[in-house]
Amino acid sequence: MQRRLLDVQGLNVSFPSGQETTVAVKDVNLQMQPGETLAIVGESGSGKSTLALSILKLTHKPSSVQALRMMFDGTDLLHLPERGMQKLRGKDISMVFQDPKTAFHPMMPLGKQLLEALPQGRRREKRQRALEMLSRVGLPDAERQMHAYPHTLSGGMLQRVMIAMALLNQPKLLIADEPTTALDVTVQAGIIRLFARLKRQFQMGMLFISHDLGVVAQLADNVAVMRQGQIVEYGSVERILQHPVHPYTRHLLQMAPRLGGTLPMIGGR
Repeated sequence: MQRRLLDVQGLNVSFPSGQETTVAVKDVNLQMQPGETLAIVGESGSGKSTLALSILKLTHKPSSVQALRMMFDGTDLLHLPERGMQKLRGKDISMVFQDPKTAFHPMMPLGKQLLEALPQGRRREKRQRALEMLSRVGLPDAERQMHAYPHTLSGGMLQRVMIAMALLNQPKLLIADEPTTALDVTVQAGIIRLFARLKRQFQMGMLFISHDLGVVAQLADNVAVMRQGQIVEYGSVERILQHPVHPYTRHLLQMAPRLGGTLPMIGGR
């Protein structure tokens, strides 16, 4: 039997504030197989990002993360010390954040930041790896971009640099937290096509977070619909899009942007 890439059972995340406690994630169960793309869909404030950060153990302090089980590729994340998590982050699990303009050091060339994401190897080899990855994510003139500063690139180009950085160590799991939200519609389409291509090329698992079912229709194998910290519906992308059960899922489908008038075709429909 194939080992699950990610197995989360009974996850709860809460944030104390004075005498009150806010529960951001409530009794969430998730399973992913190697190479699977699981989309977490829901409106802003539904707990999607908190769920992703809890897997990396990067939730803001003070916070309480409790679970019955949280396994990644056979490793018990719940009881893994911080040193062990540091070895996993950026290597076996990478993350692409929402706003690329705030993800880079503004006073450091992008090339230097890319090389810092490669802890091992000779500088020349790491530089060649970074150049190759910039080219694979579709950035023109990768050599010039290595010397560029973040403020000189557009949001779409910076997002591609961030994706390149996340893929440098060929992670087993890529977490993409609303990676197209800060981009205009035409750039969004290009980034979505890029993710679809990279998924095929690298055969990695991907946890794709979005508020838009129209976007995840093009990428996901399975979808978890999240509302107020809970998963209210879970199933294959075909089943969720064609036969939604929960009223909230139907609402999200009605609100999905119709670029060109319809959702992407799935299964010939």
